[in-house]
Order: sequence, then structure tokens, then C-alpha cells
Amino acid sequence: KAVFDERYSLLGLILETVGSQAKKILRSDDVFTAVSEILKQLKESEETADAFLEKNINDISERRKKLQAANSLSAENDTYFTMQTESLKKYRENAQNNSFDEIKAIFNSDIEVFKNDVKEVKTHFSNMFVFCENVFGSASRELLILVVELAANPFTARFISAFGCEEYHRHDKELMFYERRNELLDEIDKLEVDKTE
Repeated sequence: KAVFDERYSLLGLILETVGSQAKKILRSDDVFTAVSEILKQLKESEETADAFLEKNINDISERRKKLQAANSLSAENDTYFTMQTESLKKYRENAQNNSFDEIKAIFNSDIEVFKNDVKEVKTHFSNMFVFCENVFGSASRELLILVVELAANPFTARFISAFGCEEYHRHDKELMFYERRNELLDEIDKLEVDKTE
């Protein structure tokens, strides 16, 4: 039991690390999605880019204040609003000619950095499975626990759903097969019990 407890503690540390990384990626993804919508509106707007972005920065500030006044501003929402505001301020300050094309180019550059960040975290997910397979074995209960915990964590589950993880899906199928096998064995045991009655 002590050995398993140590292994479970190690799994916990690994899961905490990838969970934190997944949360950071998803937060950035949400911010980019929101900013992308604002830039779509900017493209159709007759206002100058500077004025349009300033208005949106003020709108975000007002939404934050309303949530604060209602004691409904979570730390996660506060970070989300801050990141959105910082992005819009950066686009406004770095677009020297105050043009949509300049802002779009900066946004696209940020997206490329984000894609590399996603790729790096996906590699961490893959390495996690390789490490656990090497340390615990490819058919170990630790790997089954890993799959279950990844599915139970809202950040890792959403990350895998959005960006994929080949190793997770492979082991998830094995877990479903394992669970179905146990269900069939239970049904067989019940049949045998019925026959003896």
C-alpha cells in the first residue's frame, strides 16, 4: 500500500503540472476568441482603430466593475478581463498607422506564439504518458488512474477535447475495454450464481 501511495503521489504531482499548463492555454484561448470577435467588429466599424479599441477597453472595465460591485468577480474572470485589456492596449499602442491591417498582423503574430505554446503543452501530455508507461507499465492501474483523472479535471479534459492527445485516446479505449471486460465477467458470475440456485 505504501508503494502505491507513493506512486499515486507522483501521479498527483504530474497531473497538477499538466493541469496548470492546460488551464493557462485554455485561458489564452478564451482571450484570443474574445479579441478575435472584437477585431471582426473593428474591421466593419467606421471608427478609427484607436477609438474603437479604447471603447472596448472601457467596456471591459465597466463589466469588471459591475461584477465587482455585485461581489461576483472571480479570480479567473479578473485574470480574463486583465488579459483581454492588455491585448487590446498592445494592439492600440503598436499600430503606428492606426490601421486594421497592422493590428491584424500583430494579432496573427500572437496566434503563432500561442500555437507553439499549445504544441509544447501537447508534447508535455505525450511525455507524461511515455514516462508513466516506462515507470509503471503500459497496462498498469496507475495509467488507468491517469486517464480517469485527466477526464475528471475540467481543464485537462477540455484541453484534450480542443487540441487532442493521441496517447490519452489510446489509453481511454483500453480503459473502456477493461471496464467492459469487467462488466462481462460480472454478468458471467451472476449467471453462474443463478445456475447454482
